[in-house]
Amino acid sequence: MKKRIKEYDILRVLLVILVVIGHAGYYKIKTNGYGGIDYAVDGSNTMIYKIFKNIVEFIYCFHMPAFFSLSGALYFYEKEKYKTVNVLIKDKCFKLIKPFVLVSFLYVIPIKYLTGYFTEINFVDIIKGQLFGFGNSHLWFLVSLFLVFIIVYILDKKVKNEKLKLVILFILNLISGIGNQNVFVVKTLENCVWFYVGYLFEERRIEYNKGLKKNSNEIILFVISVILFVIENTLPNIMIVKILKNIIKIVITILMVKLIYDLAFKLKDNEKIVNNKYIKKILNYSFEIYLYSDAINYVILYIVSKININILCCNFGALAVIFIRIIFSLEISILVGYSIRKIKNLGRYEKHSTIKGVK
Repeated sequence: MKKRIKEYDILRVLLVILVVIGHAGYYKIKTNGYGGIDYAVDGSNTMIYKIFKNIVEFIYCFHMPAFFSLSGALYFYEKEKYKTVNVLIKDKCFKLIKPFVLVSFLYVIPIKYLTGYFTEINFVDIIKGQLFGFGNSHLWFLVSLFLVFIIVYILDKKVKNEKLKLVILFILNLISGIGNQNVFVVKTLENCVWFYVGYLFEERRIEYNKGLKKNSNEIILFVISVILFVIENTLPNIMIVKILKNIIKIVITILMVKLIYDLAFKLKDNEKIVNNKYIKKILNYSFEIYLYSDAINYVILYIVSKININILCCNFGALAVIFIRIIFSLEISILVGYSIRKIKNLGRYEKHSTIKGVK
């Protein structure tokens, strides 16, 4: 796709910011034997923490499905170049699995190890937890997106009826969390449908955008979504109502993905936003922010615990740490991305110079 789609650029920026915010809200992570942290102390009782925790839970209802939908929309333009599933797998291994493995081994695992995440955990369990989906890794998106590409590609070849494909993928979504603890499997089954919805949407985007110019219902969508979120959280977390809870989450996802796309579409013509240097920087380093930002949170929480963990026990301290986590994880991940790009470019330059010298 040669021409950039402005609303998708703005959407990517909004979603990346939500990812950073979403990663700034935890004090505790438990993984059933694959590492974890616990800086909760009494911080989880502050009003700021409780409010922010609910905000993060609400964000998680839609921001990753929106990322999968965006990936599906962009897949609409590259689908034809994948003549066989093997070609697709080879390409996506390079673009998704390679960064997953490299960043896990060279960046995430070392940082987690140094900040005490893997206390009394052997190397096999570290690898099993971080690289095979049994623990907690923010990089799950790369593996799940890789699997989603394959599933949707094969389904698209085998099933020609569009509505039937949607039904199959919605069923996978509904059963995704039942009896399965592997994050790669759960997130793949959960998000196949959003990827395909994004793909279908791209075929109709221009017509949809025409209607957006006449209507504005973002506030209504937001209010309905919040009400449904409150209802879903009040329902008991038992098997008999789990399907109902999943259906409510699906409705929230649809409403909020629509809202955030509509917002991106309207912001794309705002010159102050489009030409803002920081917005451009986030867009330019969006992938690097995703790869490198979350691990910075472990470093910040570790430093806070060494200085005075009780900072988290008051509203001002909790708010300050949240703010620091958002800003620093964003800025440092951009700096890491910038540095790696410079090193890569230097390597290419030296290789090119060597080749010219040989000639």
